[in-house]
Amino acid sequence: MKESTSTFEKKTNRVEKEFTVRAIFWGIIVGLIMMALLIYLGAVAGMDFNVSPVASILGVILIPLIGGPTNKKEINIMQTTASAVALSCTGLAIYYVAAMFLGYEFKWSVIIITLLLANLIGICFVTLLRKQMVEDPSLPFPQSIMCKTAIDNGGNLTGKDAKILFLFIAIGLIIVFMQNILGIIPAMIDFSKYLPEGMVMGVLLMPMMLGMGYILGFKISIILLIGSLVSNLVLGPIGTNLGWYVNPQVDYSGMQNFNIPIMVGMSLFASVIPLIKQRKAILRAFSFNSSNLDEESKVVPVKLMIICMIICILGAIVFYKITYNINPIHMLFFVILGMATALISVRIQAESGLSAALAFSVFQIVIVYSIIREPIVTLLISFMSGAITLLAQNTMMDLKTGYMLGASPKKQVWAQIIGIIPGIIIGTVFFYGLVKTHGLSSNHISYPIGKMYYSIASGLSGEMSNVFDMGRFVIGSIIGLAMSFIGLPAGALAITLYLMPSVVLNLSIGGVIRGFIEKRFGEKRAETYNNAATGLVIGDALVAIVIVVLTMLM
Repeated sequence: MKESTSTFEKKTNRVEKEFTVRAIFWGIIVGLIMMALLIYLGAVAGMDFNVSPVASILGVILIPLIGGPTNKKEINIMQTTASAVALSCTGLAIYYVAAMFLGYEFKWSVIIITLLLANLIGICFVTLLRKQMVEDPSLPFPQSIMCKTAIDNGGNLTGKDAKILFLFIAIGLIIVFMQNILGIIPAMIDFSKYLPEGMVMGVLLMPMMLGMGYILGFKISIILLIGSLVSNLVLGPIGTNLGWYVNPQVDYSGMQNFNIPIMVGMSLFASVIPLIKQRKAILRAFSFNSSNLDEESKVVPVKLMIICMIICILGAIVFYKITYNINPIHMLFFVILGMATALISVRIQAESGLSAALAFSVFQIVIVYSIIREPIVTLLISFMSGAITLLAQNTMMDLKTGYMLGASPKKQVWAQIIGIIPGIIIGTVFFYGLVKTHGLSSNHISYPIGKMYYSIASGLSGEMSNVFDMGRFVIGSIIGLAMSFIGLPAGALAITLYLMPSVVLNLSIGGVIRGFIEKRFGEKRAETYNNAATGLVIGDALVAIVIVVLTMLM
């Protein structure tokens, strides 16, 4: 039994302060730091880190500096604000810089207006679907579990669970430090050279993925492993021998690009049956006349969300018509497409803890270009869609965390909206400074994902089937429908066609460890070690932050 004498618990029992000035203040401060790090990390390496669990721990430490002890709900508001700030404009170093590679200029008004409209659409859209998503038992939301664990146990600094959490934060820190700073421990072990031609397999020694796999659990981790084994040990050599792509042992991106249409088809159509089952509830969520509307309005500002979403959609249509002369019907389709793929990305992340944003971005670029045939504008529309997806994923994850903590969704939504304003403005200033200081062709800052999108957009002027094959998309769609119908997590399985097998194997090891503990000691004992798994994730992310800071200072 947890100690009831901690300051954290006493304060929680007496006063449930939640939406406070200090929570918003620290959320903005922490969010701005993480936003700068995310933009910089994306520009340098095309990577990111999990913001929310780190923000939760920082909330435990920072909030009491002003006004004394805190509680779980206040930390949750701080973390919600911080994650909204951090993710409000990270697409600048990906989509917008790709347009700049094609000759587009840095335009303050375009960036700020696009991001503001897209972020609000993402927040409003998924907030309306809050009940359908956060109460779905088939969606475990692993990132939300990690945030809840950090908030639950971080405040009780003397408790056993908190000691486990901080111990494994230290372990994660030490392992990643020894890998990335000292080079004592390898970051990955590759078995591919021992396998026949076309087969790829390895294990990424990454504490973050190990922790996520543990939280996902044995079943989903093994399903992901099976998908990766089939893709990399069966389809890999078949495709190599048939000349579909270069040997993945030499260039893995060839097989990845080949599989993107299959993955997108599987992911899209895997969501059809769950969405059909929830169609009435979803329609009620967007209806002004539903009896359910009044009930949900007690929890979130439903009418305001619907009105705000409609105004922002109309704003996007008008803005792109005035600025780029995009047909309003086409623009409406692009916005709806962005919202649809955002919803599917949310489901995949909630189901597997992994993001499908990259593959869906390629899909969006292809679809938009097939209609307007202008590479630069295609990237700018995809920039908007990408921002919708990022904020949709972030908002739903935070709402799930709040749901588990008994927090107010309405207050979380306001924290999100408050967070995006300084995030967009200061993030745009930071990105401008980065471009002005290093340009677009620095040896140090290479914008790898931005260059990838630039290459895709440039290549679309040729034969489109070289970028996105419709036949493979149809095959993936059929597979996704079939798997969804029999109850398999097709969206999560689709990710294994794209992710490096080393990532999936690392994740699966975490799931196997959990399965062993559940079988040997019971599910309740296994649940208590979520603290250790969360600690590994936070420790890994903290080292990533330190590395970025040191790189920026050098």
